[in-house]
Amino acid sequence: MLPVGSITHFFDTQLVNFLYIFGSWPKSNQSNLKRSLFYTTIAIAISYLYCMLYSSFFVDNLYIRSNLTSLSIQSTLVLIRVFNLNKSWKGVQSCFAELQNFVLVDEDERLFIKTKMPTITVLSAVFLFSHHFWVLGSAVVPLFMSERQLPLHVSFPFDWQHNIFIYVLAYTYGIVGMIILVSMNALTSIFICYVMLMLSLQLEMLRRRYEKLGYVNGLQHKQTLNSEVLVNCIKMHKKFDQLIQKIEHYFSYSFLGEIAVGGINICAGAFALSQGSLVQEKVRYINCLYELCVSTIHILLPLYFGNEMILKMRSLLSALYESNWVEQSQEFRKIMVIFLENLKRPRLIFVAHVVPWDLETFTAILKLAYSMFNVLQNIKY
Repeated sequence: MLPVGSITHFFDTQLVNFLYIFGSWPKSNQSNLKRSLFYTTIAIAISYLYCMLYSSFFVDNLYIRSNLTSLSIQSTLVLIRVFNLNKSWKGVQSCFAELQNFVLVDEDERLFIKTKMPTITVLSAVFLFSHHFWVLGSAVVPLFMSERQLPLHVSFPFDWQHNIFIYVLAYTYGIVGMIILVSMNALTSIFICYVMLMLSLQLEMLRRRYEKLGYVNGLQHKQTLNSEVLVNCIKMHKKFDQLIQKIEHYFSYSFLGEIAVGGINICAGAFALSQGSLVQEKVRYINCLYELCVSTIHILLPLYFGNEMILKMRSLLSALYESNWVEQSQEFRKIMVIFLENLKRPRLIFVAHVVPWDLETFTAILKLAYSMFNVLQNIKY
């Protein structure tokens, strides 16, 4: 029997290291230099967000203003997510450790996790590099313009238009700020989705254990042993239920901001896209389209995996019925009946005890964004 962490160790370690590098996962017993770099990263992210907010208020171009507004909202939500992880670091680390310590009881479960990890690793890498590819594009485009420009048209407090040294300084600062914010955004989203995905996979393994109750390679277990296995499964189910409550507590409040302004953010991106022209401004148009897609995905993924957890929890009820409970002892059936009554209560996951953490919420956000977009389109300038 092996813990899940023995299979996921490499991915878990690399993810935590990247989170630490970009100021999203504090570590104890670090040197003063590393601690200073950790907080410097956060300071750069905050200052660059301030520059974006300032630019969004004073830029004249409506297209650029809409784009910067959308980016500012997204960046603010990212920093809230990062501060929440830093604040709840010990609790989040405890949840992560519980997922890693889940014990795999047979070869089938080990293969089940092992076959999932390459896909998880590849998708996470693609998700992360796609964000940095956008940074690369935003950094290169201004270099080919006839006039000096900064990435994303973000303002800088010094006169960079007439001084090449200040221009290089402002340009470098802009690239570094973008890399930090984009990495924070991608890595924290990957971490939250990964935690919920691993919990869903472990609930799936628990479901399979319920179905196997009373059988070993098609033969019946000893009835006393089956009762013990059922009790252990129920204890494990209780731990999962407590773990879901912890995930709600540590992640949902930071995610509430994304849901609250998700419709506004998507609407701002769509409106900026509608103000551009694919023929006349190809680079800006493609850039805005990419940002709109990323904003939508960052809302969709956590809600999708939250919905998966709910479905896995509900599937446990039918899994118990599919076990060989008919030929078991009276003690086994008594325990099973009591537990089934508990499972009949619908288990929902809420964001900050207010909004359901499922795909219906995502549909509602899209409807709200579409309604606001229509209002903006009908405004006469």
